[in-house]
Amino acid sequence: MENSNRNVKQYLNRGPETLIIGYSKPAVVGITALGLDHTNILGTTMADIAWQKAGVMKPGSLAFTVPQPSPDAMDVLRQRAINRQVRSYI
Repeated sequence: MENSNRNVKQYLNRGPETLIIGYSKPAVVGITALGLDHTNILGTTMADIAWQKAGVMKPGSLAFTVPQPSPDAMDVLRQRAINRQVRSYI
């Protein structure tokens, strides 16, 4: 398990552009309700997890999400959408 977690962390540290293999520009992405799952990989706060999950957002794509349980997570998703030039809908 230790080796598996290390491999996933190395993969994630390459940047959000590597999170979707084979899709350089999906037309639409979706982010479901976030929870404190996989904190050993994605981060220990809802904001950290939101930042990682927002890696699926690609420039020019549409991004949909549901209202998140944490205002900080929503702020991160909104900011990442702006930074990545994605139209987002809640």
